[in-house]
Amino acid sequence: MLVIDDPSVLDQPVRRGGFAIIALDPVASVAPLRDEQATREAEDIQPGKYLVYICGNVNYHFLPAAGAPRLSLSFHLVGRGLPNAHSWGATPIAPAPAHPVTGRQPLEVTAPLPWPDCHIHSFVSDAAIVSRLYQHRTPGPSITDHHLFWEYSNDDNEAYESDEDEDRFIPEYEAALESFREQLREAEAEAAAEGFFPQEDESVPTSMEDIFGKRNARELQLHVEMWVDLESISEPGDPRDFEAEVKRLKEIEWEWAKRVVAESMVDRPETSAWLQSISGADAPSFDDGGDVTDPAPHVDMSITPEDAIEHRAERGALYVGTAALLLNPGSVPEDAVEAHAETTASTPTSASPSPSDLNPITSLPVPAEEVGTPSRAGTPVSDKRDAIPRYSYTQSIAKFFGGFLSAFSRLRPFALRFRSLLFTWTWRPFAR
Repeated sequence: MLVIDDPSVLDQPVRRGGFAIIALDPVASVAPLRDEQATREAEDIQPGKYLVYICGNVNYHFLPAAGAPRLSLSFHLVGRGLPNAHSWGATPIAPAPAHPVTGRQPLEVTAPLPWPDCHIHSFVSDAAIVSRLYQHRTPGPSITDHHLFWEYSNDDNEAYESDEDEDRFIPEYEAALESFREQLREAEAEAAAEGFFPQEDESVPTSMEDIFGKRNARELQLHVEMWVDLESISEPGDPRDFEAEVKRLKEIEWEWAKRVVAESMVDRPETSAWLQSISGADAPSFDDGGDVTDPAPHVDMSITPEDAIEHRAERGALYVGTAALLLNPGSVPEDAVEAHAETTASTPTSASPSPSDLNPITSLPVPAEEVGTPSRAGTPVSDKRDAIPRYSYTQSIAKFFGGFLSAFSRLRPFALRFRSLLFTWTWRPFAR
């Protein structure tokens, strides 16, 4: 028996409409989490082997060594007999008799299955990456008309109505987990944005992954082992057991997500204090006149050694002092100027400034004499003369065009790589 680890689509032995045997690979499924405890918990799962109907390829992940996408398939679970829940949502496979409820005729296959009473479950399906493939000299049987099953499956999905009893068993963490995944993906995308698209315009992309970047999100990714020989098992597992195994993996992911949040936010008093200090920093503030001031500028949240709480506080004090000196030298006492100079001279500077050094600290309190605030009735005439208008049309126009150019510069690598890829695909037939 030929065993292939990390097979690609070039190794795919079972096409759409065929049957195969799969088993969950729990350790590989939680490997993207990069967490030792999640790996240990996944090792305790004892997966069964199940008969599945192959629906098609997913083909998102790419294998550079093979020059082709990884073998990742979508499938429906196949069980012996009718499912216990929603027994009408199943399609018999010959030589099984017609469906006793719907009267649906069995699907014809190229060769009979080893078990005579198999049904494809319309409501038990999933997609997974094949981490290991056990080849066989001949593929298993397949349905002669897979379009007929799709019609049956669509009919079942349209007729499906959720029962009130089932709603109680829907895990409450699903919505929170999806929200956590999205936030984690956005954070990692921002952290790696500079490395996704190197500036070598001469490089020709070889796949869609070269354009959109690699998918390396820290989230659960189902992996399965796959056997081509259907007779490698004596009895297929119950599809309900497969659902229970997937549910257990999702619970492991949820426990991991809670640990990540706890370790990052709760177990560190200095981080909690910092978060409380900046809470609401980006929210608009209202003055007595009812106007809304501009929100604080975007601050790069990349963490560097200089971004510790003490360093940020010192840099914040330096920033406020420098701004006050530059904008209104006469309003700062001489002793404050001397103290500021001594602090600046005694503060060590790093070889390269961190991103947070280039931006003001949004959590610092705004001084009462902040430049840009409108003068009130009791404001002295000299303050009115020195005040700077809050809304500058020139600055607004410059900011608008600056944002437009920034967005264009982000889209330019996409356009260049699409152009190279289109040229390569168009020219290939003529280059033969």
